[in-house]
Amino acid sequence: VPQNDASVEKPKREDLFDYGTVAVIKKAERSGDSVSLIVQGLERVRLRELVQTEPYLTSHVEPAEVVNEGTTEVEALHREMIELATKIAEQLKGNAPAAIVQVLAQVQEPLNLAYLLASLLGLSIDKDRALLAASTYGEVLKLMHEYLTHELQVHQLRAEIASSAKSEMSREQREYYLRRQLEAIHEELGEESPEQAEAA
Repeated sequence: VPQNDASVEKPKREDLFDYGTVAVIKKAERSGDSVSLIVQGLERVRLRELVQTEPYLTSHVEPAEVVNEGTTEVEALHREMIELATKIAEQLKGNAPAAIVQVLAQVQEPLNLAYLLASLLGLSIDKDRALLAASTYGEVLKLMHEYLTHELQVHQLRAEIASSAKSEMSREQREYYLRRQLEAIHEELGEESPEQAEAA
């Protein structure tokens, strides 16, 4: 479960988010003072009371199933989520596009797909918590649609900014090149400056 405020060193029950994930640790790596974990989520749960606080927190939890309404809206949101994720993959560079395309190809279940995409996109903790708190497929997919739309707009805007900066740079480079050519022509004609050429 995430903390409501990550800066609290010794969290109590009221410092913990109501929902969490039962997960299996797949891989652990130690790097200096920190440990990185790769976990696979198994089940969404609701946190109940804490059982112990030392040497680490343990708690009673209860399953918190996400209700599948099975509506056409859920199906439409699922398809839209796939389309948006595909567009984002096309915009990205590096390993992320391959990972997204692989997830889209292998995961058919809408809820699992939404959660996996959320982990791949590295959403903010507030967005992750909102997804975790959503209790129906419709709620989860609407949130994911909103997040994916935002991510796509950000990537498109970044591409436009990069393209604009590149064309501005190439325009300046072209002007510089033309000025150098002009200087070389004036030198060849024995003219020291464009002003002298104009006077002549």
